[in-house]
Amino acid sequence: MSVRSGFSSVSVVFPGSTFKFEKGSRFGDGIISKEGMPVVSRAGVLKYQSDTKYYYVYSDIKKYHPSVGDVVVGLIRRRTKDFYYVNIGAYCDATLDLLAFENATKKTKPNLNEGDSVYCRVIDTKGVPQVACISQRKMEDGFGPLVGGWTFNLPQSMCRRIMGDGCCVLPSIGQYTPCEVAVGVNGVVWVRTPKQITDVIVENCLVACVGTVDQNVPGMVKLIFEKWRATD
Repeated sequence: MSVRSGFSSVSVVFPGSTFKFEKGSRFGDGIISKEGMPVVSRAGVLKYQSDTKYYYVYSDIKKYHPSVGDVVVGLIRRRTKDFYYVNIGAYCDATLDLLAFENATKKTKPNLNEGDSVYCRVIDTKGVPQVACISQRKMEDGFGPLVGGWTFNLPQSMCRRIMGDGCCVLPSIGQYTPCEVAVGVNGVVWVRTPKQITDVIVENCLVACVGTVDQNVPGMVKLIFEKWRATD
C-alpha cells in the first residue's frame, strides 16, 4: 500500500499570509517566494510534514499545480526516443525519461504503452514538468509502472487526507479485502485487489468517504461491503 504520510495542520491561512518555518524547509502547493521569503498564494490550511520539512496549503481545488517532490499517479500519453509524455492533470503533460526508473538501464528499462499508469515523483516544474520513478528515500515507496488494477479520480483534498498519518480510510477497507493502493496528490488513485469487482467496490468506498468524518468511516465501509456481498 503506497501512501505519503506525516502531515499535520499548522493554521488557517489566506493569500499574502506569512508564517514561521524551519531552516532548510521546502514549499509546495499554495506557497510562492517573494523577496526570498515564502508567502501564501491561496486560502486554505497550512500543512507541514516534519520528516521532510515540507509545507503546503491544503484547499479543495480541481486543477493540479505541480510542485517538486509531489507524488503523483500519471497516465502515459505517448513515447519519443528519450521520453514518455505523462498526463498528471497539470497545465501540460510531464516528461518522464526512459531511464528514470529504479535500476533501469538501456537494456532493462520498462516498456510502457499509451494508457499505462505510473506512480512517480515530480522532480522539476520549470517549463515542462518532469517526473521520475526513482525514490529519494527507499525502494518501498513503490514508484514505477502500475500493472493492472483500476484508476480513478478523487478530490485532491481527499487524496491528501488519505496520505496523512492516522487516516482510517485505507485500514478500514483493508479489513474486507487485500488491496494495493497508490495515491497521488494530483487527485488520481490506483487500486488493485484480487477481483475486478472489488476494485470498483474500493473506489465506491473512497468516493463515499469524501466529506465523511473519521469516526463514521468504518461504518460506511462496512455498509458498502455488506451491501455488495448481499447481492453477490
